[in-house]
Amino acid sequence: MKNNRKNLQKKTVHKRKSSRKRKSSRIQRKTNTNLQKYNLLVISMDNENGKERRKFLNYPYTFIKGLKGNDLKNTIVTNVNKKFFSRYNQDRKSSKFNGFVGNFSSHIKCYHYIIKNNLKNNVILEDDSILSNKLPYPSKLPNDSLTLFSGRLQPPKSWRESEKFHKNCTPKKIIKSFKKGINLIDYDKFRFTQSNAIFVPNKEVAKNVINHMKKSKHYKSMDLYYSKEKLVKYLYYPAPFTHDDQIAKVGSNILKGKGQGIIKNYVLIKPPSKSKNNYFYPHCL
Repeated sequence: MKNNRKNLQKKTVHKRKSSRKRKSSRIQRKTNTNLQKYNLLVISMDNENGKERRKFLNYPYTFIKGLKGNDLKNTIVTNVNKKFFSRYNQDRKSSKFNGFVGNFSSHIKCYHYIIKNNLKNNVILEDDSILSNKLPYPSKLPNDSLTLFSGRLQPPKSWRESEKFHKNCTPKKIIKSFKKGINLIDYDKFRFTQSNAIFVPNKEVAKNVINHMKKSKHYKSMDLYYSKEKLVKYLYYPAPFTHDDQIAKVGSNILKGKGQGIIKNYVLIKPPSKSKNNYFYPHCL
C-alpha cells in the first residue's frame, strides 16, 4: 500500500510539472510570435554583471558589446564625452557620468551596426528588457521614424511636475487614450524615460538619427535626449517589452546598483527596494 501511495504521489507531481511546462511553452509561443522577423540588438557590458543580466533574456539576440564611458581611445566615446551635458555640475570622472556616456555611445554603436549591415526591422535593447507581449508584424509598423517599445511616461515640460503628474495618475489617464498598436507621441502631453527598447525600421532612419546627433551641440542621458529632440515619433501599445533591472539582482550599470524598477506598459509597477522616491503611487495601478 505504501509503495502504491508513493507511486501515486510521484505521478501527481510529474503531472503538475508537465502541466506547468506546457503552460510555460504556450505562453512562450504566444509571446515569441514574429521574433524571427526582427533583429534584436542587445547592449550589454562584457563583464560578470552583463553575463548575469543576459541570463534572463527570453529571446534570441545579437550581442552588442557595451562601450565604457571612460574609454577615450574609442572614437564614439570621445565624441560623446565632449558634447555630454552634465546636470548639477556632476563630476565628469564619476562612475555615474561615465555610465551615461557609455550608454549613449553604445546606442550610437547600434545605429552604425544597422547602417553598416543594411538591416531592417531592428530593436535596440538594453539588457534589462524582458519580452512580455506579442511583437507586432514589422510590416504594420511605421518605417519613417523610431517607435517606442518600452519606457515610462513622464511630465512633458518640467521635472518639478513629476510628483503631481504621477500622484494624480496622469499616466494611467493618458494610456487609456492609447489605441492598440501604433500611437503618435504627443510631446505636449508627456515625454518618456528609459531607452531600453527602441524599434528602428531601417538604415535610412538610423542615418537620420546619427545625422541629427552630429548637429546637436549637447547630449544628455539617452532617454532624455530622445524625448528632448523628439526623435521617437511613435509608441506601440501594449509595450512589447518590460523594463526590469531587478530580476538579475545586480542592479543598474549607471545608478550604483539602485536601478529604476519594473516598468510595464509605460508605468512603474514595482520600484527598486533601495529607492526612496520614484514617484510610485500604488493607487494608480
